[in-house]
Amino acid sequence: MRRRFSFITLRPSLGEKFRNHLLNNDVEEDVIGKIQHRIASLNEDISRDSNLGRGFEIGHSYFCNVTPDGGDNDWYCHIIQHEIGPLLEEYWFDNEDLARSKIQWLTS
Repeated sequence: MRRRFSFITLRPSLGEKFRNHLLNNDVEEDVIGKIQHRIASLNEDISRDSNLGRGFEIGHSYFCNVTPDGGDNDWYCHIIQHEIGPLLEEYWFDNEDLARSKIQWLTS
């Protein structure tokens, strides 16, 4: 089946369009900065990890659905704790301390 389809690499997009989307959905500016900086930094670590690589980077889609009462630090931390955190624990199942430290850094 695989040979019938083309493959296109889509990298996480945390730039100006993403920023504008978040601003238009009333996400607080300091939270936007945190998302852009920390997820980009995390993705650099993931892409350098020989067991993971670029295909495991965290995408911007985790932050695209802003709830009507969301957009603040609690909303951001909820996404980290319940969506991205478990993914990092799976990525670094053999290094729980690393996964925990990344999750803690993301939510600090």
